Amino acid sequence: MKKIPFLLLLIAFCFSNYSYSEDWTPSKTVAVIVGILEWDDNELTTYPTEDREDKKFYELLKTRGVPDNQIIFLCDKQGTYKNITDAIKTYSAKASEDYTFIFYYAGHGSYDETGGYFYNYDSKQNTFYISEIGDILIKNFKGKKALLFADCCYSGKLNEVADKLEKSKISTLVLTSVVKDNTSTGEWTFTESLNDIFSGVLTGTFSVTKVDSKTAANYVLENMKNADEQPANSYQTAGFPAVFNYSTYDATKSIKCTDKYMEAVSENVWYKVEILANIKGLYKIHYLGWEDEWDETVSADKLREITYKTYKVGTKVQVESDGTYYPATIMKVDGVFNYVHYDDYDAEWDEWVTSSSIK
Repeated sequence: MKKIPFLLLLIAFCFSNYSYSEDWTPSKTVAVIVGILEWDDNELTTYPTEDREDKKFYELLKTRGVPDNQIIFLCDKQGTYKNITDAIKTYSAKASEDYTFIFYYAGHGSYDETGGYFYNYDSKQNTFYISEIGDILIKNFKGKKALLFADCCYSGKLNEVADKLEKSKISTLVLTSVVKDNTSTGEWTFTESLNDIFSGVLTGTFSVTKVDSKTAANYVLENMKNADEQPANSYQTAGFPAVFNYSTYDATKSIKCTDKYMEAVSENVWYKVEILANIKGLYKIHYLGWEDEWDETVSADKLREITYKTYKVGTKVQVESDGTYYPATIMKVDGVFNYVHYDDYDAEWDEWVTSSSIK
């Protein structure tokens, strides 16, 4: 992971030129779900294991109809290098030509001169390079479609795996918590969003009957941008369906609100909040980064829009990380994100940040 533990970037969107639409078929899906929150390397940051969203994703896929013998969840100590690679081999080999392969990972991610990798539990002994996902699928998977998800640092490097698979006629969709150049938060925002997408229960205002790949990508982008100030990554290879539907949109359970994220004032301090409901002009809000016990209902005059600032290329700034400000230069701008080069560091540390980290 980066020495400067930040977490950002914009969304890379690449939709196919094909015009056909396709619904995800759970019964014709094989899936390998890997969630690792602790490692044999005590130098790696561990995460709380209660109320984990990776397990919810696994259970959701089964509830949606993925057969028990076509899905596996490798949790923490089960997520060894051998178990992960063996699972990809075994479950991909179960698929027929009309099947979809799903791979999901939550944990730590990084990269070296060989390529991007996800930390397996026994990371001291072996390194699980993400390129191996492509190698195994090309050799063992008879299907023509793959979905790759990851909630970790540098997870956008899965795009490279997608390109490799496309060359072998396996069309691929990638959706991750961050793009290839950036670190990621330790929050569950991405996987929570993924669970919303596959369940068809979204927070926001939507005029859809199905949650398709474009709606899903925008949903993840907005959630990561506002909740974690982090850019998500979405990518589809050329052969992937132009419209791919994850689920049927459940308007009866979805929480409708015009502005999902705003700022709310409390004791003269403005906090970023998520709008949970709008009931006759009163807004139920959740303070981001705070426990649910602080949720409350406020009137519209206590809210305001979130504003982000971007800077001209070449602007000299100070960028905050873990309470310390580092001198940096704005290299480019995209959406609400500023791409910075840290003046005293090599280009490998360049990253995207929002204005909340800049002065």
